[in-house]
Amino acid sequence: MDPNTYSYNYEVLENNVGFTYCKSSFKVVPIDGDEALGSQIEWTYVSDPFEGKTPDHLSDYFNTNLQAMAKSIKKYLEPKC
Repeated sequence: MDPNTYSYNYEVLENNVGFTYCKSSFKVVPIDGDEALGSQIEWTYVSDPFEGKTPDHLSDYFNTNLQAMAKSIKKYLEPKC
C-alpha cells in the first residue's frame, strides 16, 4: 500500500475460486485529472484464466465483484444520520 499515491498492490497466492495466478493493483485518481470532478478507482490485473473457462468468464467474475465493492464503498461514504 502506498498512501502517497493512493494505491494498493496485491497477489492472490491461495484461493478457493480457481485462480492459479493473479496480481492486481488499484489506485484512486481524479476523474479526468480534475479533483473538482471527484475521484475514481482504476483497477488492473494480470491473471491466468480459470481452468475450463473463457477469458470472458474471468472478466465477468471481476466485474461482478468490483461492482459489489464499489457499492460497499459508496454506502460507507454516505453521511450517517
